Amino acid sequence: MTKHHGTDSPSTDAPNTDSDSDLSTRPRGLDGESHSGDVAKAKDDALAARPSSGTTTPGDSTNPPPADTPSSTPPPRRKTDEELLADAQKLHAAILMKYDNIFETDPSKHEPEKGDFAHTKLTVATGEFNGELVYTVNGNGTSREMQQIAEDLGYTRIFGKPFTGPGQTHAEQIMLNALEQGRLSPPGAIAPSREYCDNNPNSNTPQNCGDRVSDTPGVYGVPFREVWPP
Repeated sequence: MTKHHGTDSPSTDAPNTDSDSDLSTRPRGLDGESHSGDVAKAKDDALAARPSSGTTTPGDSTNPPPADTPSSTPPPRRKTDEELLADAQKLHAAILMKYDNIFETDPSKHEPEKGDFAHTKLTVATGEFNGELVYTVNGNGTSREMQQIAEDLGYTRIFGKPFTGPGQTHAEQIMLNALEQGRLSPPGAIAPSREYCDNNPNSNTPQNCGDRVSDTPGVYGVPFREVWPP
């Protein structure tokens, strides 16, 4: 907000007569004696008692205390490495729930091979960035079952074309793009639901996710291991 400063009108007060050179002309007291020396001493005492430059005293409007500065210390982690991994694997498994629900609704439409294929091709990444819990899915995919589990676990979904690009469609890539574009802020930790593609010999579309996570300042890549189901 821009502050507008007005211009004060010229002062019409009488000139200040408190200078040291004018002490001899001050009126005498009721006892007939001049108190110029007493006044000068009182003024010197007051000056001596005034805090030195740069110090602050409560209630001193001319020298207010400095404003509090925000702490640069990041908040403590809400999730451990194992919890981030377990949550990623729970969300990954949710894709199978989708096909189980189809079977329960209409057994004739149940195609388990599709569920297995989707499960094999899926990758979910969970992350915690500066206290915010988020998750991403390769290709920006999701399901109602996954969204419900994520909500129950306290995660917000990061998705959309702005966070993808050529060779950047894996879950980890989407999360890192969101970081680079300012949607997320460091420090951060990323946990994949399966091995990073550059470490996974079964990956058909490697995008060097593990290397990019390792090379991104302020980001820690949780090493993959199966922790769920326990």
